[in-house]
Amino acid sequence: QAVLASVAWRLEPLTFGFGLLAGSSIGSLMGADGSDSKFCVVLGAQWGDEGKGKLVDILAQDVQLCARFNGGANAGHTLIVDGKRYAFHLLPCGMINKSCKNLIGNGVVVHIPTLMKELEDLKEFDPRALERVFISTRAHVLFDSHQLIDGILEAEQGTNSIGTTKRGIGPCYSAKAIRNGLRFGDLLHFEEFERRLRELIAWSQKRFGDPRDQDTQAQLVLRKALKEYNTKHAFDPEAGAKGGVSNIDEEIARYRKFAEILRPQIVDSVTMIHEDMARGYKVLVEGANAALLDIDFGTYPFVTSSSTTIGGVCCGLGVPPRKIDTVIGVVKAYTTRVGHGPFPTELQNEAQDMEDHAEVYIGPDVTVQRRGHASGPYEVTTGQKVKVGEMLQELGREYGTTTGRRRRCGWLDIALVKYSALV
Repeated sequence: QAVLASVAWRLEPLTFGFGLLAGSSIGSLMGADGSDSKFCVVLGAQWGDEGKGKLVDILAQDVQLCARFNGGANAGHTLIVDGKRYAFHLLPCGMINKSCKNLIGNGVVVHIPTLMKELEDLKEFDPRALERVFISTRAHVLFDSHQLIDGILEAEQGTNSIGTTKRGIGPCYSAKAIRNGLRFGDLLHFEEFERRLRELIAWSQKRFGDPRDQDTQAQLVLRKALKEYNTKHAFDPEAGAKGGVSNIDEEIARYRKFAEILRPQIVDSVTMIHEDMARGYKVLVEGANAALLDIDFGTYPFVTSSSTTIGGVCCGLGVPPRKIDTVIGVVKAYTTRVGHGPFPTELQNEAQDMEDHAEVYIGPDVTVQRRGHASGPYEVTTGQKVKVGEMLQELGREYGTTTGRRRRCGWLDIALVKYSALV
């Protein structure tokens, strides 16, 4: 169990440490665990999946506002409440605290069908869950077309592919950067929203809809889907399966419905968060992804499309640095990574075909069921010689919440963690 534990440390200018060590400068700081903080930020300090969601879940029980500042449905973690399992990709963890407001900030890109599915799943837990979610007018809307383009571009890379989640995150941030994206504020003026959405889809079809000489079969299928705007091949959360719409008119119709439902929840987030801070609300901010996936400071180009480090909080919520009094970085006792990119301490990959490092296992006997795995359950007994990377994957249940892919596993990389503390 110790090997699977997560440790957190407080990041302060000029100080660095693991845990709250007796006699350390960190141990003497008030609220170093986030419990006494008025504005606490929890970030991942590796390549994600460090277990920061567990810490956020604990801290969220004692705050009045929980916020997301970056990323989209490419992040996620699982919560178990009263025996029921909830997978959050867009909703902040404060949704599990019925007295907590939740904010999706301007730095987030939001696939609304995914958001609505998560809210629907929460109805049994809290029938009024929607009333506790607020979305920035400046947050960008991620459409099925972005997901189709993501799939086309990823397939185009071939052996140089980044290994994205294909959730449309990169294309949506690209639309934001070239200024043809649509924001939640646009939903409040639906006639203009419809006109601009039709223009955006036409722009996407013109640039990505026509087949190319070197296209793979997968690309041809996706280009055809985009050209017809039949997004049945785009990711859609309905019943956990692919779905989407058959044409642009269906897309317009469903967004008209979304606009009606979400209208009261679309807010000027900068005003809202500053008013709440002035009221004395305790604010908890949760980061998506992690430091080594930061668009600037990560292992570029094998990174996400947003700022995942502390600077992203200021830009993604409209909060000045002086308001942030606690920053917690979360580190796992080993290192994992999903997708492609450098991994100096890697022991085992997604396909489990690396040579790996063998050691004698000293823990208790364990059996892990692996549904659909060709080798059946994973079993390990005390004194058995095991492949360390494979053991970390199976005993750590290292499978992504968003993709379901097996995570690459390796030794804890202290040099990497120290770098994360710097940024």
